[in-house]
Amino acid sequence: MNIEHLKLFVRIASTANISLAGRELNISPAVASAHIGKLEDTLGVRLIHRTTRKVSLTDEGKQFLPHAQEVLDSIETAQAAVGSGAQTLQGTLRVTAPASFGRMHLVPAINEFLEQYPKLNIDFRFSDSILDVVEGGFDVTIRDAELKDSNLHAKKLADDKRIIVASKSYIEKNGAPQTPADLKNHKIVNLTGLEVWDFKGSHGTISIKTPNHLRMDNGEAVRDAVFKAAV
Repeated sequence: MNIEHLKLFVRIASTANISLAGRELNISPAVASAHIGKLEDTLGVRLIHRTTRKVSLTDEGKQFLPHAQEVLDSIETAQAAVGSGAQTLQGTLRVTAPASFGRMHLVPAINEFLEQYPKLNIDFRFSDSILDVVEGGFDVTIRDAELKDSNLHAKKLADDKRIIVASKSYIEKNGAPQTPADLKNHKIVNLTGLEVWDFKGSHGTISIKTPNHLRMDNGEAVRDAVFKAAV
């Protein structure tokens, strides 16, 4: 059984896209499709359903996936045991993170990282929208949000303190809210998907659904709009 075919199958299962999985392994869509066909012929079963938009695993494919991953993991472990896997990471690492976090923290560190792993390609997707980790085929996701999928492995990077701000001119014109409930009577600049604000205090948590006077899908744009007193 061809190991490269197994790698391709595992990436197709992750990305749900033959062309994308092929590009990550530096092979054309036609070659990728042919390799999967050969793997299916070897096993004597159909592993994936093919449609014009995306692919999905058959029942046999779902059963085969953990075994294929186990084989690849075993090979990686064996290489590392003899020292050959220490600096040979290769392929494409797909990473998604909030736009501002990516610009401020990931981009400045990328040159040093690639010098350490020269055979690795990086595919960054910086977005303040919550992207589907599995559907997008991401290997690493950085998010300031609650983990909803229990099948994912998460590690806390840091605490994140949120504050409410307004421009001086806005406060002079509209006054400052004294309680969370007062926010319903103010003009709010919201980040898409975060319209409900939670306030934690001695009496528990108060959740306020704020009005969307201005809503954006980029955190830095939200900040700039507030600074410029756009509302």
